[in-house]
Amino acid sequence: MTPLRFLVRRRSAFNQITRGLDLNLRSRLRQVFFWLLVLTALHTAAMMLFEGLGWGDALWLTLTTLTTVGYGTGALLGRGIKGIRDVHWYDELGVAQAMWMVEVENFGPFIADSDLEGNSLFERENAKIKKGIGKLYEGSKEPALHRYGESSDRGDEVI
Repeated sequence: MTPLRFLVRRRSAFNQITRGLDLNLRSRLRQVFFWLLVLTALHTAAMMLFEGLGWGDALWLTLTTLTTVGYGTGALLGRGIKGIRDVHWYDELGVAQAMWMVEVENFGPFIADSDLEGNSLFERENAKIKKGIGKLYEGSKEPALHRYGESSDRGDEVI
């Protein structure tokens, strides 16, 4: 099948899907698809250029990024924040590491990490996990993006 024939068949499939929609909406959908393709191509090219990824890995990273942004816990919990009361150490640490005092509503549930004696739930469970974590690193490949904190050596782990 020639490339031109393939494109004509794809266009007719798009027309069949959008046949019942008004022309203005069809035009806007075409614009959205066009810009989505442009964004995908640009991000893929950037990942190939800046991170040294092959086109397949770069495309996979791009599609993963496009389909998951905004669906994390932060987006869910952000709905409960009603206002910012205060910010500490903003100038010294920056936005991400500063301590933010926020006013919330319908926020939670939370797990209290420690009890009155100072026993930490996190540390107790982390000790159980730590016993088998070395197996996770056996035979692992080098990190793809080489950002701070990504390592295949258990001794280099930041967290």
